[in-house]
Amino acid sequence: MIDDQIMVVVEKASANLYIKVNSLTESVNKKLYFGSKGKASVRKDFSHQEIQRILRKSGIVYVREDILMESDSPPGS
Repeated sequence: MIDDQIMVVVEKASANLYIKVNSLTESVNKKLYFGSKGKASVRKDFSHQEIQRILRKSGIVYVREDILMESDSPPGS
């Protein structure tokens, strides 16, 4: 959770997924004794560049194996 924000990036977002993510977030928030409550969002339709930017942030918990993080350096260097 970065800045109290939980982001779930998906290819297809179903209503069940929104319900599950919000339920899990509420469960975590109920267990907090101090600190600000977390907020969740389900996001889709990112460009390739946006996915690469997100992968470079700290706090990533899981990424599918077929999603590759590309190097910042130009090819051949």
